[in-house]
Amino acid sequence: MFRHKNHRNFWLVVSLASGLFFHELISMVEDNRFFPLYPRNYSRTWERPSATFFDGMIMVGNEAFDENEENDIGVFDIFGLYDENKIADALIALGNPDPFDAFPTLAQYRNQNIAWTMEGKIQTQGGAFQWDQHLWRNLWMGGSFFFMHLYSRNAFELSRASIANLKISIDDQARLDELRRSMNQKLGLKASAFNTTGFSDIDFYFRVGNIWDYLYKFRRIDAGLKVGVLFPTGLTRKVTNIASIPFGGDGHWGVYSALDMEFELKEDWKAGLHARVNKRFAKTKTERMPVVGEQQLFGAVQGAARINPGFTFIVSPYARLENIREGFGLQIGYTIAHHMKDCWTDERVVQVPAVNLDANRDRSQWTAEFVTVDAFFDCTHILCSHWSVPIVSFKWDVPVKFFAAQGAVKTNRILLGVELNF
Repeated sequence: MFRHKNHRNFWLVVSLASGLFFHELISMVEDNRFFPLYPRNYSRTWERPSATFFDGMIMVGNEAFDENEENDIGVFDIFGLYDENKIADALIALGNPDPFDAFPTLAQYRNQNIAWTMEGKIQTQGGAFQWDQHLWRNLWMGGSFFFMHLYSRNAFELSRASIANLKISIDDQARLDELRRSMNQKLGLKASAFNTTGFSDIDFYFRVGNIWDYLYKFRRIDAGLKVGVLFPTGLTRKVTNIASIPFGGDGHWGVYSALDMEFELKEDWKAGLHARVNKRFAKTKTERMPVVGEQQLFGAVQGAARINPGFTFIVSPYARLENIREGFGLQIGYTIAHHMKDCWTDERVVQVPAVNLDANRDRSQWTAEFVTVDAFFDCTHILCSHWSVPIVSFKWDVPVKFFAAQGAVKTNRILLGVELNF
């Protein structure tokens, strides 16, 4: 049964005002292969059908899951290995002289597979805001966003296989590194570090749902369907910086549909499921495109490319146990997100030299898996029960590989924050 309370109207105004004030902060977009940007869930009741979350957040990552699901690789190796000879061939295709001609002592390595790994690192600090507001009867409205500082870097290292197979001496390794740097400079690439502070995409949705008490032998069932929009307000990737990372969907508008369910099995024992499908819309923008199969981030051609992102599917079940001891509770969940291949099309007016976008399409597909541990404390057990008494929580998203994680960065996320139910 719906119960109206006057303070809900007050918090509706506050939530809307907060949304307008923070409209340039970023959302839990759920379709970014670098960050686990998954939203919090909470237990609704008709007495307190709304919630607001304020979180401090850090994220750290220095490895990624390989596309063949066998090994861990560098953060930026998800786009493929850097092959020095392919970069040289790409520069020649643009009308430049052979870069190896400037290094005669390296002639023996021409047309060999000189592979470099890219050991990267991601560090972020930020603040997150998420709210879910009950409007009327079976209708909710909400959204999420957060502000973030990012430092990322990329360090090149000759692969052990190349050193062993080609028997590259220490001196030649240094010369190959000098050649690599000069070729990257000709491609217009800056230093392999990225340090920025900014915003990302905004998530805004409407939810239709209901809460049933004592139905089908459950104490409570809460279920709803969301339809949302992802606004591309976030920072996008810089094609001149290898270590640049998009904060959201890299400039693409998006829509999504999501289903959420929670079942209270018995007092303080709960289980739930979050399922979502994202779709970003096609957009034409300036991108790097490979000419002879060079790694995507080092594509020799910069020009107009139309990218139509694939669908992203997310499934996240969880179990929650409240009041283990005087307000302390635990929640554990699992999330798997799968992004289908993007469609790349060369939109240059003059398509010379020709580009090869097969690798861009193939490597745009990824799967991420995370286990989430959430420890929380309901402060009503030490303070007077009131709508303004928070639930304090510590949440940790840990990257795992149970089934099919590949092509995604192994980024840990830690949240420390408060939840207000009203």
